[in-house]
Amino acid sequence: MAEILKAKKPEYIRKYDYIRYFYRPKDEWFYSTKDLEKYIHDLMMKNIINNQFYFDGIDDEDEVGSNDENEIDSYTAFKELEADNEDLDQNNPKIYEGNLIDQKSKIYIENYFKEEFKNQGISDVDVIDFSNFKLSNDKQYTKTLNWIKSHKYSIMFQPTFIAKNKAIAKPDALIQNNGKLIIIETKGTTNPKINHLVDVYYQNQVLSESLKGENYYIVDYYLCLIKYELSKLRELSFVLTRNCSTSKTGFDTQGVKKLDLSFEEKIKINAAIKEGTSSSFSHEDCSIKSLLGNEQSLKPRSAKIYDEFYEQYLASDDKFWSIIDELYNFAPSGKYPSLEPNICYKSKVKNNDYWLALRDYYYFLYDTKGVNKFPALQFSGNFIRYKDAIDYCNNQGILNKTDDEFIKWMVDVATADKESVEKRMMKYLKSVCYHSSIYNCSYEETSVLFFNKLKSKKVYFDFESLNIATRVVNNYPPFMQVVNQVSIIFDHGDKNLKLVPYIVVDPINGISKDDFKMIIDSIMPDKNLNKCREYSYVVYNKSFEQTRLKEMAQYINEPIYNQKVEIIISNIYDLADLFNIKSIENIAVIFKELKGFYSIKKILPLVEKYDLKSFKDTGCKNYKTELEQITNGGEAQSASTKRFFGLLNDKEWAITKENLGKYCDNDVRAMIAVEYFLRNIFAGKIKF
Repeated sequence: MAEILKAKKPEYIRKYDYIRYFYRPKDEWFYSTKDLEKYIHDLMMKNIINNQFYFDGIDDEDEVGSNDENEIDSYTAFKELEADNEDLDQNNPKIYEGNLIDQKSKIYIENYFKEEFKNQGISDVDVIDFSNFKLSNDKQYTKTLNWIKSHKYSIMFQPTFIAKNKAIAKPDALIQNNGKLIIIETKGTTNPKINHLVDVYYQNQVLSESLKGENYYIVDYYLCLIKYELSKLRELSFVLTRNCSTSKTGFDTQGVKKLDLSFEEKIKINAAIKEGTSSSFSHEDCSIKSLLGNEQSLKPRSAKIYDEFYEQYLASDDKFWSIIDELYNFAPSGKYPSLEPNICYKSKVKNNDYWLALRDYYYFLYDTKGVNKFPALQFSGNFIRYKDAIDYCNNQGILNKTDDEFIKWMVDVATADKESVEKRMMKYLKSVCYHSSIYNCSYEETSVLFFNKLKSKKVYFDFESLNIATRVVNNYPPFMQVVNQVSIIFDHGDKNLKLVPYIVVDPINGISKDDFKMIIDSIMPDKNLNKCREYSYVVYNKSFEQTRLKEMAQYINEPIYNQKVEIIISNIYDLADLFNIKSIENIAVIFKELKGFYSIKKILPLVEKYDLKSFKDTGCKNYKTELEQITNGGEAQSASTKRFFGLLNDKEWAITKENLGKYCDNDVRAMIAVEYFLRNIFAGKIKF
């Protein structure tokens, strides 16, 4: 059995517990995220050992993707761990940056509101950070009330309020201007989301109740976000916004990518959208006041899904306090959490914060007879939506069903997007182990169809990057995927693979324009650019590499590098297109064993299983058993980020750099192995 796990129900309900109400089932409400992740990991290790099921992990592309909007809120993660009384590992780059955001955002808020007071002719403003006092919650509450009553103009950080002896609120900042209060919540992201609104709503309710009968009034709200702007190396900049999206992913900035504008102009437009001050691209921007219902004249311009959520949870004080009562009166059983699939894991507020660990767990949760307990949850989200999978699991339970039986069930009951779902299901169902998307044609014809655009001369390459709020490049925006690593293999048309020494830029002093030039130059197979056009540039999931190349060229801003990047992109070849079930019309091969997944880390084990010669000829290594320290993209980002923050010394970095190189090099070798594997399938050389 896994290590004993104990629920940690706090003395008072906190905002973290309130938000967890929406994205966790009851029996997981009061476990810390860190404890749950460890518990799930221990269960998986026990299952792997006892049942000998091989599991290669949920890969980056399938679950995280190369999403340019993917921002890790290190501040909230840091604060939640702190609230859960977890040991804060200062060698963890997420904790390190969360602490940085905490310190620097306070300086920004203090300076901003001192200037606001100054504009009103008020110079005597008191500032206090209650987090510096290590007192009990009750004493912090008393100290907060005494401070408010004795300091008419003040800026407070982490004050404490307790309401009905059940709920506690510690807003990140609270501004008092002679009885008028402004609540500020800080977030380590550039884009305000609905869970941030729920956060502010909680603070509003608890403070209002706590101060009832006193002569204090909440008059405004702000979110303090990471400012989306160009700024200096190692800089963290902030902005205050009164607006919030009603979506759990924030305001949509995808339309900006299509605009024919300069890098700087796109940054400015993106900033306006993310701060909710532009309505040109988003129809759902709305003030926090109107979303909280404090200004009835302002009708929330929102989707139906938000209106339903608002009416169910945010429309009245009674509804809020009924949830607090439910949380406060809930008694943890003392047993281990069931980890049963639940629709709230993908709630309207936010996705569960340990979803990837759960997904790993479901992927190989087998009963004593070797039958998967939740078969629908083994499939890619591109194949079956989570709510449909949950519906199947809830209705069917533990059944000895084959994939074919499950797919038939899905085709029968799919209600949303039925035509698309049915096409995917039936195509998948018709495959035996693999199947050409061009029915009744020979392997040779299929091979020509899908490889006629792939030239005999090839450059295989793969990037790794950093993606954090702190600027890694001078005069750059936050959360930009900054390439600091590339691995390359040339095939000059003779099938003799020439491995180029991998490049791993040491980020300790940031990434420079010259580093970007070196990375682009290394991909070019010849100094003669006309000869470079004779090559295909082979990647896996091209959107990531294409976007990074364009960004680097824009930052360099020299015609020759624009030309080099244009050559690469116009001749790019994406092997993932042959497996990606999202592009159903273009699929060449479907493997039942993949269950709708298609990342390189899912495909490579099939090469090792069915075409060991290609696996060995290309020098591939098994990601789980033969690579050290770095086995996936998340670990690669974390390692480089640690070095950027100075959490790795020179000796440690030398070892890490070598492991980073081996990992990225294996990604490139895996691409070549997959290509050879496909060619052998189409040539009829592999029997299944």
